[in-house]
Amino acid sequence: MDTDDLTPMAYETIIRAQEVLDVLRSEIGASASDKKSEDGFLRGVRAHLRGILRSAREYLDSWNYLESVDIRSFRKGV
Repeated sequence: MDTDDLTPMAYETIIRAQEVLDVLRSEIGASASDKKSEDGFLRGVRAHLRGILRSAREYLDSWNYLESVDIRSFRKGV
């Protein structure tokens, strides 16, 4: 599905992701392309965010943000 097809409430997940970390917004927005429904998109976002919370340090390190982003603030935003 395209992000243009999301309801404003579902699209809010992308907007909020931008407030946390720019690459998170890109990941969440791009994930919509392989989903067939908004419900599938939201379930995927939830699963992705849970994975990030389980390994926030590794996630930030993989994007080279470990030194510049406060992990506590990041986890709170996620």
